[in-house]
Amino acid sequence: MQYTRLKGLKEMFYGELEGESDRLAENNPLKCETYYLQFGGESSNTTKERMVKTLTDIMNKEDHFSVLAVSHGGACFNFLRAWQDPMKELNKGITNCCIFVYEYDNNQFQLVDVIRQDI
Repeated sequence: MQYTRLKGLKEMFYGELEGESDRLAENNPLKCETYYLQFGGESSNTTKERMVKTLTDIMNKEDHFSVLAVSHGGACFNFLRAWQDPMKELNKGITNCCIFVYEYDNNQFQLVDVIRQDI
């Protein structure tokens, strides 16, 4: 199947902490909004805006009615933040291989389901 790689779907950039131990990460979503800026990284809001723009652009293309977009947990969390309070889904767990199912209409996304693998 043909695919296109888009930089707009990449994970949040962590600056100097990129690739470092998870113990250096900030896991509180509120503190995380600007935490990585001090390390030359990206803010949560920048990630959110990038994801919204990229996915909106994808969906507004002709014949793009059903799309599979693959990204990373942090980027997916920040995209969800644009449309609703993400804490309910975060508390259920955003694990590897989660599938977020959205409906798209009139430049708006609505989460309809999250498919999680059995752990």
